Amino acid sequence: MKSVVIKSHLLPQLVYLLLDLILMSAGALITYFDHHNYFMGLFVLAVFGWGTVMILYRITQPILLEFSTNGIINRMPFLKRKRFLIEWNNITNVSTSQRYLLTTLVITLKSPVDGKDTFAFPLVGASSRAIEEATFVIEQGITYINTFQEESETHPQQFDYIKADTEFKQKLPQTNSTWIWYFWAFLEIIAAVLAWRVPSYIITKLTVTSDLNIMFVYFGLATPILLSLSELSYWIIYKLGWHSTVNGRKIFLRRNTLQIPIFVRTDVAYQQRRQQITKRARCLYAIFIVTRIIITTVLVSIFMVLMEANVESIFGIIIILVGIFLVFSFWTTYQVIFIKIFHLKIIQTENNHPHFDDVSE
Repeated sequence: MKSVVIKSHLLPQLVYLLLDLILMSAGALITYFDHHNYFMGLFVLAVFGWGTVMILYRITQPILLEFSTNGIINRMPFLKRKRFLIEWNNITNVSTSQRYLLTTLVITLKSPVDGKDTFAFPLVGASSRAIEEATFVIEQGITYINTFQEESETHPQQFDYIKADTEFKQKLPQTNSTWIWYFWAFLEIIAAVLAWRVPSYIITKLTVTSDLNIMFVYFGLATPILLSLSELSYWIIYKLGWHSTVNGRKIFLRRNTLQIPIFVRTDVAYQQRRQQITKRARCLYAIFIVTRIIITTVLVSIFMVLMEANVESIFGIIIILVGIFLVFSFWTTYQVIFIKIFHLKIIQTENNHPHFDDVSE
């Protein structure tokens, strides 16, 4: 019988592997050629070297869980973990928990397996859809077993996991478009390239000599270019008749997450609601986007200058970590404060990109 498996996604793994290799190379070059920043280079090399090992393992072993007629097979034998089978009639509950942005599938058993009555499976690299799929199939298995637990012992009690998986997939939107997603990714790549090259070109035309000034100017130009073009890409996709779902799709990596949009066809109701937004709300939305980009640019530029000024000490690393935390905190809180001050409400969200309207509407 055909098996159903939950896999980690290859594309985000390759992207993260490429980034890790680039950063490892940068760390190795700093360590070898710049003795003043030896500690910084060694730190970068160690952090992203371990990340590379984890990603390479996940690429070679992409299957996380496998569903079979008899139960669930653990397919994540990393370090001390070994493969084992959890039978359907031994499962009492399934849930998910999240820690450090990593989603874990928690399964509770009637009787212990390998001395444990609860197993937590970290779904590293799995998408939010795959996590929902695994949870749904297991819940259906629990329901099936509980339905026939009063039957005679001659009842086969074989759970049709493929039927449950097919039922889950039939509930998914069938209007998503792969080519639209690749077009959006192409626009994002263009935005990243322009954010990388345009500031460098402008700096060569300016009479800027200080390293701190160069750092401030570079990120003062690169950040708004990247953020503005990213917002523009969603607008272009919308004009083509598509929009992202509310949360998109989350690709969970160990202690990190990559969130990408899922584009679906814009229906009449969605389009009409967008057209009903008041002129005041449209103006405030534009102000919100512009001010968020400006404040983010200032924060990024300041922290990068401070990092450059302390690059030869441990404070450079601390400043980077604090800067990342503050920028992400600003993005999550500024939206809440803005809609509260101007009495707005969120009517639609595209992959965490909100659209406002007046509360009275």
